[in-house]
Amino acid sequence: MSKKIYSPLIQDPLTKKYYRQELKLHEGLVLTGQQQFISDLTKQRDDYKTQRDTLIDDIAVLHANNERLEEELKRRREEEENLEAKLSAQLSMKRDLEKENEQKTKVISLYKKAYEKTHKGWFKYRELTNHIRDMKFASPYSYNYIHLVNFIKELEDE
Repeated sequence: MSKKIYSPLIQDPLTKKYYRQELKLHEGLVLTGQQQFISDLTKQRDDYKTQRDTLIDDIAVLHANNERLEEELKRRREEEENLEAKLSAQLSMKRDLEKENEQKTKVISLYKKAYEKTHKGWFKYRELTNHIRDMKFASPYSYNYIHLVNFIKELEDE
């Protein structure tokens, strides 16, 4: 705007001075408003830059975390595979041991039956020998009795 006021109505120097001051004040308000607007936009731009920088840093942190978590996931998957292999080996070993245990149980059962038969035979043998010895009261001088007692003694000594 022009600093000279050309108005046919304003001829008085005081009036001209007053209007000049009003014009400067108006220009100052307009400039102040524009400056405020520019200042607000500058502040908003700086806030956006700060947010952008923060987001860029956050993205970098998230990428690092993502890589770390992917490595951990890879490590844990390998660990899981190793544990599954160990579990499979242990299950196979368990089945083998169960088969072996079953076979040994059968062998023990056979030994037990043989022991019971032998044990029964031993008791029958003891019962028979005791019966024969008890016969000595009936006929202690019989040749057959003496021969039988001597035979039993020989068997027991072996």
